[in-house]
Amino acid sequence: MKKLEKNSIIEISEGFDRVGKMIKIHGEEQKLYRIINNPYKEFFQRLFESKKLEPLFDKFLVETKISDEYAGENDELILEHEIVPDINYLFEWSREMTKDAGVFLLDATIELIKKGLFLKDSHAFNLTYSGRRWYFLDYGSIVKNPAQISHVWITHFFHNFVLPVNYFQISEGKKYRELAAEYLDKPFNSFRFFYFSFFRHPFHTISSLGRCWYFILKCRSVKTESGQLEVLAGLRAYLQNLKIKYPPTKWGKYYQREGAKVEDLSSWNQKMKSLAQMVKNLPAKTLLDLGGNTGFYSKLVKLSNSNIKTILLTDYDEVAVDMAYKTESELSNTSVTDFRSLSKDIEVFWKPHKKTVYPNFASRHESDLVLMLALVHHLIYYQNLSFEEIVETVRLCSKKWIIIEFVSNDDFHIKKWFKKGIKKIEWYNMGGFKKELEKYFKILSVLPSGEEREDRFLILCEKNT
Repeated sequence: MKKLEKNSIIEISEGFDRVGKMIKIHGEEQKLYRIINNPYKEFFQRLFESKKLEPLFDKFLVETKISDEYAGENDELILEHEIVPDINYLFEWSREMTKDAGVFLLDATIELIKKGLFLKDSHAFNLTYSGRRWYFLDYGSIVKNPAQISHVWITHFFHNFVLPVNYFQISEGKKYRELAAEYLDKPFNSFRFFYFSFFRHPFHTISSLGRCWYFILKCRSVKTESGQLEVLAGLRAYLQNLKIKYPPTKWGKYYQREGAKVEDLSSWNQKMKSLAQMVKNLPAKTLLDLGGNTGFYSKLVKLSNSNIKTILLTDYDEVAVDMAYKTESELSNTSVTDFRSLSKDIEVFWKPHKKTVYPNFASRHESDLVLMLALVHHLIYYQNLSFEEIVETVRLCSKKWIIIEFVSNDDFHIKKWFKKGIKKIEWYNMGGFKKELEKYFKILSVLPSGEEREDRFLILCEKNT
């Protein structure tokens, strides 16, 4: 068995956890390992030898085993984890995803209790969503069941799940994502959700606050395993039954308004026909749909190209992402993201001067094919981005191909903006956009995507090698 020396490993966690740390090994970047520090070695050795966790791999835990190849420099135990593709974080989850994550964590905790185990904390960074299922990632959080529910577990769970979902009943999730990256050693800061909602919805706010404190006190009073199971089952039912509202938004049902159906070829418009023609022969396996709304065109790409195996959809419209997450089984993953943040690393403060930097969206979700339809003109006119900024971000997201739609100033819909007083941007034209694309891509084809009075085109590009 090989001993891992310091110069052979790449640390990918900040070392806040006393149990151990996540690492990769030079030359084996496609594998993920966890060093278990010696004070916890015996517990995890016995746990894996008992095979208690194996029944939970299919539904709850990321599959993990004791490495039969490596040991730590000081004989620490090394765990080898399955790689979960398309890692996402709580500040990228839609409202429905956040609620389902909370229910999932309760289900996982209940299953662990039945095996004499528990979780020392319950924060949302322990979870991710990928391939239409949730994963619990943090084995360092698994402990022998203390037959009570700790203060840390309670505060993290209410901060990350119960209080936000109560807030989602009357508002969108932007404020949650802002608070999610704040100091995590002060989880009850999330009671500020109720400050934001009290003056608009006083009865709902007071009622929700009362129910939250009822469950907090119930959790604190638990002294037995049966008590744990009873309280968590009640908390699960409460969280599951909270209804998230879907207020109408500008883009929430954008493609449904067009009337076409992906399955009905006779209803296809020009954009659908051009897109199908472009993608049908591409040997792409992974698709990233930027500004993908509810996944209408993602479905069309997969229908037109059987090579596509995984689809990640992202959009800034929360209602659209909620609908896609709940209804579209073809989508492997969904997230709420702002295009401007795709290439920016994420700083999360665990304490005022103790932070973790999480890798940016583009580096985690680089895909064979990037689809970006009916978005460039909005980013130029309403977000004040340049061609250079847009193309650079798309370049970082793409391994090989992009299909991007350009809507010209002569398009009927943009002309309506000018009538409303929006100033025409003279440098915004097809020639300038293609020139910027050609810095990083070879343009393979350009096809029309507009109907009557619409001046728009799909551009298929291949990344320069």
